[in-house]
Amino acid sequence: MRTLRQIWTDIRNGENIEFYLLFAAITGVFVLQLIPVNIGLAIPLVTLVALGILANSALQNRRRVEELSQKLPSLNSAFLEEFPSTLRSDFESSSTVWLVGVSLNRTIRDNLFVLERKLQRGDTIRVLLVHPDGAASEIASSRPYPTVPVESTQRYICDSLRYLCDLKQSTSGKLEVRTIQNPLTYGVIATNPNSQNGVLYCELYPFQTAGNTLPKFILRAKNDQWYEFFKNELK
Repeated sequence: MRTLRQIWTDIRNGENIEFYLLFAAITGVFVLQLIPVNIGLAIPLVTLVALGILANSALQNRRRVEELSQKLPSLNSAFLEEFPSTLRSDFESSSTVWLVGVSLNRTIRDNLFVLERKLQRGDTIRVLLVHPDGAASEIASSRPYPTVPVESTQRYICDSLRYLCDLKQSTSGKLEVRTIQNPLTYGVIATNPNSQNGVLYCELYPFQTAGNTLPKFILRAKNDQWYEFFKNELK
């Protein structure tokens, strides 16, 4: 009964009709062979029709697969070598920013005036860095190639913490700074993360490879299924 309902649904929707017609023709030829009726050229004719239907179906399936493959994003479009210019505009215009990374020394140092302006106008900034003392900073230093001296990583983290403390004192703004005993495997700049227009700018830290933080990728709250997953990791 379920099969009959499915067949009727397909016919009403105009789907798979050629296969049902082919099945009916084959069934008719089979029935005629059981009774003393000369069907003559019916068998080769039905065979040719069947081959034509199968060939047409194969071509249609191939076109559908090609259309779907063109619509799906490729890895080359998902991963980036550099962030687009929207990072700067999102960073400056957002009312809430999360900054996550080992030291974020260059990010904080290069954006001191932007961070100061945001705090003065009442924006919220949350920062998470690796703790300067302990195993986490040592592991983070051993990750790139060539390795970075532990003392340098710890100094960068301390410099960032000092910059942030100065910002907090000079602006009395909504600045929250935390450290974690975890080496962190990727860094993030999150803009308005709790809104429908939230964006996560993520970059993977290297492991025993030369070069900068690669690859980079962007997750958007309104159209990415992994957005909440990564956002929850950052909380």
